[in-house]
Amino acid sequence: MMREAGLRIRKSAVFPVTGGVRGASNLQEEADVDTGEWMAVAGVSVATLVLSIGLAGWLLVRIPPDYFKGEKRRATKKRPLWMKILKNAGGVVLVLIGLVLSVPGVPGQGLLLVLCGLMLLDIPGKYKLERKILSLRPIRAAANKIRAWRGRPPLQFPAA
Repeated sequence: MMREAGLRIRKSAVFPVTGGVRGASNLQEEADVDTGEWMAVAGVSVATLVLSIGLAGWLLVRIPPDYFKGEKRRATKKRPLWMKILKNAGGVVLVLIGLVLSVPGVPGQGLLLVLCGLMLLDIPGKYKLERKILSLRPIRAAANKIRAWRGRPPLQFPAA
């Protein structure tokens, strides 16, 4: 170790283990690795964006137009227990993946996946939350554009 101006400086911190300056070939190898990593990150980001937008659109189109019209949620058709478990498990997986993707530094559309997962879950208060989110003017306009594109009538909400 060297001692300069009251600071300890290790030579290995300044220079690589070999003790010399990195050559052009070493820098090129690092650049190739970084490019590959960036391509993987970009691929994951694009894939999650396409998946979450597709899933959100699919769920929006499947909602009946008068689903949000009443104060209480309409009774849904009876499903077998295994189907309810599978639907809720899928919702939990989407929420967990969305939360991971919402962490800063992780690429992807995390919040959109969280919302898709919440739409699949059977939890108390979900209907009111969905209704509040979709009753916001810009979100309602975007949802109705997606529904019109697929030939579905616009969502109906009670008069305010």
